[in-house]
Amino acid sequence: MATPPSARRDETSHVLCGADPSRSNNGPNPSALISPPKKLADPYGWMRNEDRKDQEVLDHLNAENDYTKSVTGHLEELRGKLYDEMLGFVQETDYTSPSKRGNYVYYTRTFAGKSYKVHCRAPLSSLPTDGPISWDGSAESAILVREEVILDENKLAEGHSYCSVGSCKPSPSQKILAYTLDNTGGETYSLFIKNLETSEIVETLVGEIDSSVVWGADDNSIFYNVMDESHRPYQFFYHKVGQKIEEVRTNDDEERSDELNEIMNTRRHFGPPRFNLTLLSSLAARHRHRTRSCSRNPTSSSGWAAGSLKTVHTFSSNPAQRRPRK
Repeated sequence: MATPPSARRDETSHVLCGADPSRSNNGPNPSALISPPKKLADPYGWMRNEDRKDQEVLDHLNAENDYTKSVTGHLEELRGKLYDEMLGFVQETDYTSPSKRGNYVYYTRTFAGKSYKVHCRAPLSSLPTDGPISWDGSAESAILVREEVILDENKLAEGHSYCSVGSCKPSPSQKILAYTLDNTGGETYSLFIKNLETSEIVETLVGEIDSSVVWGADDNSIFYNVMDESHRPYQFFYHKVGQKIEEVRTNDDEERSDELNEIMNTRRHFGPPRFNLTLLSSLAARHRHRTRSCSRNPTSSSGWAAGSLKTVHTFSSNPAQRRPRK
């Protein structure tokens, strides 16, 4: 019988537990952490490799895969039968229920033989008023009249071994689409801004970006999260589409807007990753309201219009550092 591969142990490797001076995100209350930090053994830390190019790590993973194949190879026929049986219960060529947004309805489609979704929309007037949607079930037929494909995930996946679309959000005017894409499997996304009238990608933001994205008051305002070195969302960014990065502002700045403080004070118990989209939506909603009320003074700092990119809030990813409810 094959022998399972054994990874080497580095007995000198360790991680720090507590307030680490070298870490950029120790949360809003570093004094609550263990100080000085304590060392914890991390004998397999050498396998942590974000660029996936360390040959020793790759050799060990390949050895594990070879071992798995050798001890489960006799199950190959059974796996094929189970897969075909489960697939028989799935309607591969299908669509989701259309949801209304402005003058359009949005939905996704799936097709037999394709691995990823296709995002579509159609004019609101194309919805039938006297009964359910009439569709013949074929891949070639449109679900609704004047159907428009706004994003095909299958095309995004071409040439890549992995593809994940995190968010896919039309702008308030519905002329622009914002979507986040991960082609590495590392759960680090890039943000793309697409002109739906020309199908042109007008802007791309690359970095430690989380999957969530929310539009603000107009087609120029967008919110998203960035992650720290531990790969946890900890900052909300506000970006003005089409403008270069001119200013970054953290929550330690004295000029942080009053409306952001109000939002944070009413949501004292929060933490990533499940609450990020809710908080992003709150920020975007407040921005929409503030932009309308400050329309006569578009450069007002309370309207968040002073810079093209700002860090509007930083929070701790450590549950022990989340503020208690009052």
